[in-house]
Amino acid sequence: MEPLCTIPEYRHKGLAAAALSVHYRKMKELGAACMTGGGNEFYRKIGYNRKNQTYGWKK
Repeated sequence: MEPLCTIPEYRHKGLAAAALSVHYRKMKELGAACMTGGGNEFYRKIGYNRKNQTYGWKK
């Protein structure tokens, strides 16, 4: 994920958001009820909600 967010030629193409979406679908099938991300604003922009110092998605 880090290269998709930090290397200039990969930024702003939606690649990291797409990768997280695929990851979410796979984890949901395994029974995951939430996902967490770092403190980067990227997570807020793709739909994560702020919780404490991290962003998290909850069913």
